[in-house]
Amino acid sequence: MRKLSITTLVALYVLSFMIACSDNTQIEKAASFLDRSVRYEQQGQFRAALIEIRNALQADPSDPLLIVHYARLLTRIGSPNQAEALFKNQSDSIDAIRLAYAEVLLLQGKTISAQELLAGWQPNTLEQAEFNRLQALQTYLAGHQQEALKQYRVLVNNPATTLSTKREFVSLLLQSRLHDEAQQWTTQLLAQWPNDPIMLYYDARLAYNANRLEAAAAALTEALVHLPETDMLLSDRLQVLELLSTVLTAQGRPAEALEYSRLIRTANPEAFLARQQYKDALAAASIGDLATAKDAFAEILNQFPDNQQAALLLGLINFEEGDLASAEALLSANLNAETAPVTLIQATALAQAEQGKADQALAVLQRALLARPDDLGLLSLYGVICLNNQQEQQGVQALRKALRLDPSKTRLHLLLAQYYVGQARMEPALAQLRAAFAENIQDWSSTGLYLTLLVRQQQTTEIQTVRERIGAEFATDPSALWLMAVADVQLGNSRSAIALLATLHTRVPNNPNVISALARLHQQNGEPDRAAELWLEAIRVSPTNSGLVQSLVAAKAQSLPVDTLPIWLIEQAEARPDIALPLHAAAVELLINQGQLAAAQTLASPYHSNDQPLAHAIRANVLRAEGIAQAEAGDWAGALKTVDRAIALMPNNSQLTLLAAKIDIQLADALSARYRLQGLIAEQPNNAEAFTALAGISMANGASELARSQYQQALAANPEWVPALNNLAWLVRSEDPAQALLYAAAAAELAPGSAAVLDTYGWILHLNGQPAKALQILDAALGIEPENEEIREHRRAVAG
Repeated sequence: MRKLSITTLVALYVLSFMIACSDNTQIEKAASFLDRSVRYEQQGQFRAALIEIRNALQADPSDPLLIVHYARLLTRIGSPNQAEALFKNQSDSIDAIRLAYAEVLLLQGKTISAQELLAGWQPNTLEQAEFNRLQALQTYLAGHQQEALKQYRVLVNNPATTLSTKREFVSLLLQSRLHDEAQQWTTQLLAQWPNDPIMLYYDARLAYNANRLEAAAAALTEALVHLPETDMLLSDRLQVLELLSTVLTAQGRPAEALEYSRLIRTANPEAFLARQQYKDALAAASIGDLATAKDAFAEILNQFPDNQQAALLLGLINFEEGDLASAEALLSANLNAETAPVTLIQATALAQAEQGKADQALAVLQRALLARPDDLGLLSLYGVICLNNQQEQQGVQALRKALRLDPSKTRLHLLLAQYYVGQARMEPALAQLRAAFAENIQDWSSTGLYLTLLVRQQQTTEIQTVRERIGAEFATDPSALWLMAVADVQLGNSRSAIALLATLHTRVPNNPNVISALARLHQQNGEPDRAAELWLEAIRVSPTNSGLVQSLVAAKAQSLPVDTLPIWLIEQAEARPDIALPLHAAAVELLINQGQLAAAQTLASPYHSNDQPLAHAIRANVLRAEGIAQAEAGDWAGALKTVDRAIALMPNNSQLTLLAAKIDIQLADALSARYRLQGLIAEQPNNAEAFTALAGISMANGASELARSQYQQALAANPEWVPALNNLAWLVRSEDPAQALLYAAAAAELAPGSAAVLDTYGWILHLNGQPAKALQILDAALGIEPENEEIREHRRAVAG
């Protein structure tokens, strides 16, 4: 930020108010404070200078020249973020502060904000040179270094250009590693200004880079001589001291280097401590000690609440640990999307999206993409969040752009394909997957979905082509073996598929998916015993997977009578004690279903003191059967106690809750039944059976409108839930017979073997003036239950 002389600054301030203001006392006060502030700054007394400029602003808070001076002081002491905050509140005088504001933004790397601030603005003649410099700096920081350096060369070759601009140019040459050009300009400028400490520092940097340590130390020592003494450690002195300490260490002079390090520490002990804590925290994080790093960053924030870097890194650690609420709060409050590393931007957007703040996440990514329009990670994340939040067009465009930049990113093809599948647009999905397959067959997730869609579409020729490509190039890869087996099944080559899966099973013996697929193929080929052996092996790998046990029972039922299955399961449990528990659980269920409750109780008894979830399931299953037996014997109170004991073992089992509610109804305790059912619906809002049971209670209480609503909620959860269709048809038969007929017809189509459903359908056909069809349906109902008097009565009424 450019510095005006004291005379010029004060004169400009007074002149600007000679005509416009009448309160000369306040103007004079502000001018006096400004005069003292500038003089203190010239003497290196920055603390006093800051106090005086604050006094000036208190006397005249709206003057832009005072604000610019205050911002320049803040920037000099290393607080451009505070200067930015100062400028943000000055929208009424934006033209007067525009250039200074833009520089503060650029000093923080906020190139987009600076560009927006300068865009379309026309500077006057006095402002043109500074405007040109800031545009060149913005271009450089935005990543267009060569173009920016060309602009700077035009500027520095102008005799009127200030030394500070030429210093800035040399600094950028150093950053760009153009050392020869930087040395030429440094030599030239030192010839004109031999005592300039900043140019001496740049000369030392060049010497150090060339390993001319003596020259570097000499230049730095000379720079220290010419740097003004200040009451605060400014960046100019700090960079000289740090480089000098480094040079002395490289020269083998550690004691002297330590002295300069001490100077830094004693000049600003709080900042030095914070810096050391920050380094320690980073070191801990780098070796994976997140707990230590987290504590260190939290301590830094406790001492220095405005430390944004510590806040961001603490937020990132919270994100890695899955504490998304804390992560989102820290990251959102401290992230600057223009300047932050991509990793932090992605973490912030993901945390916001996961916390239901998708709009904020997209705003962060949009801002970040203005600064990095071609960043694949940002484009991909933006695309995914858009697709997940009904902004499909923007999401697809972002992912397509990313693919244009790098077609090898096959996972982006996969994302687009998954989106198109969700839209039931198979051809665009296949187009994306074909492109991914052509780019990288070994992206097995993409290739797997490609093959899956081809199977769904029954595109046999293309399946054969894909299978041949995979087999020719990756015949021994486990993922390739799996996909070739999938293709062979679709192509009707079950023996080839079995051989491939058997090879894969040898390679990865404990993969339950491979074992299950092999078992299914043997079962389909009429080899149930071999299938059963494989299902037993799959259960050994995944003993808690109840679906595997069901498949085992289904396979063995092809070669054994159903009533002997429990005995076979018990024998297998004895031979395989490591999977005895799931096998006994299946045997207990079969025994109960076959009416052998006593045998089931005996088999379950060893598990009464076992606290494993499956042991709880065995005991609960037996208790459920005991409760049903008590209910059938008319002991409803005893049945409820027994079922409640089962619920205590398996509190999340919806069938047990429904059973208990039905018993409550039999005990005329509608309140308890309703409480159970409402609790179940709160946990499972799509439980159609619970809604139907609630509707039954409402009907019993005469609340037909409520019942109607509850039946409709059941159908919203499951449109094919027959009890709700049948009961709702009966409920509305009189007031809306046409709608009742639709419900009844749907129920009859889904349950053509239910006499009760056919009875309802037949009677409602009669109410809709279709007696012939009604008689046909009622005759079918009587064919199922010929002794049902209610159906007989309905038929007599229809027949007349």
